[in-house]
Amino acid sequence: MSLLRPGNPTDTRLDIKSLSGHGPELHSALRDLSIRLAPALQVGGTGFPFFLLRARLRLELAASGAIVGAPVVSLDDADDNAAPIAKHLVTLIANAVLTRTPFVELVHRPHAEWKAIEMVVDFRTKPEALMEKLSTASTAQDVLDLLHSLSSEENREGMKRYGIKIDRALGISHGVQRNIAKKIKRNHERAFELWESGIMEAQFIASQTADPKRFTADDARRWAAEFDSWDIVDGVSDLFVDTDPWRQLIEEFAEDDREFVRRTAFAMLCWATVHRKKEPDATFAGYLPLVEKHATDPRNFVRKAVNWALRTIGKRSLALHAPALTLAEKLAASDDKTARWVGKDAVRELTNPKQIERLRAKAPKPR
Repeated sequence: MSLLRPGNPTDTRLDIKSLSGHGPELHSALRDLSIRLAPALQVGGTGFPFFLLRARLRLELAASGAIVGAPVVSLDDADDNAAPIAKHLVTLIANAVLTRTPFVELVHRPHAEWKAIEMVVDFRTKPEALMEKLSTASTAQDVLDLLHSLSSEENREGMKRYGIKIDRALGISHGVQRNIAKKIKRNHERAFELWESGIMEAQFIASQTADPKRFTADDARRWAAEFDSWDIVDGVSDLFVDTDPWRQLIEEFAEDDREFVRRTAFAMLCWATVHRKKEPDATFAGYLPLVEKHATDPRNFVRKAVNWALRTIGKRSLALHAPALTLAEKLAASDDKTARWVGKDAVRELTNPKQIERLRAKAPKPR
């Protein structure tokens, strides 16, 4: 019988004083490891009705090894017996760690008097604590070591739900990646070393710390050739927009038949529309024919980027709203299924009263 209730987890915070002061031992033994443990526990004497129970133990450890806060046990069951069962399991595991008792992994071991309990133990260190050692002098290897220590299989699996390819990913949030980039600051040579690692998170950090003034069109072409997921495209395109040949690259990448390279063109167009505030509106109005040309590309990550670009141009200013909406309405009436989707979705957003009100509010007032 399973007590799993997906979508209804409970957190039981346990103040286990026996763990106090043992941070260094736990830190050295299990830091950044996820261990799947299914200990076979005898029911006799425990007083608990043991069924298959999933629990996740999380201990946040500072870089020094000290435990930060109380251990947290997340359970997939809201039964009143959950807390004492969890406490029993946590104590068992903690004792095994502190006494260097080997863990025996048992997925299931049926017996007449007891049943196996499956537990996921996740000892992790707070990213902020690990990043304390980073500085502008940190090497690419220092950054890579940190990224590997922050990897999360659970996050990787979560990325798949958003259509992100995870072959080269470690499962680290963009927020943490940006904080790392802020910590180590710009270093063009190190950025290229990070890129060469092939790790998606390292490549995003590379794009955040490369010098756009030294970044050439050939550099952009080489990096774009490695794009294999919309996530890395949208993250790195922001760097391309800050380079001198950004307009040349948009035109060139739009004509490239590779799915993620073409997406790069329209992701760049979006970022340029938002970030290049001194660029005249006429520049972006000039890209509407390019949007129309590729609105029939049925590939998922291209059509979504084309739609994104059309909506973003239309939301930049009141002057751009009218031509963008005109194109959106034209596409919405198209015989082509993809173009029709691009247009209808854009019309929906560009005709939103709140969007129009916002554009009118930011429009220059007549003198």
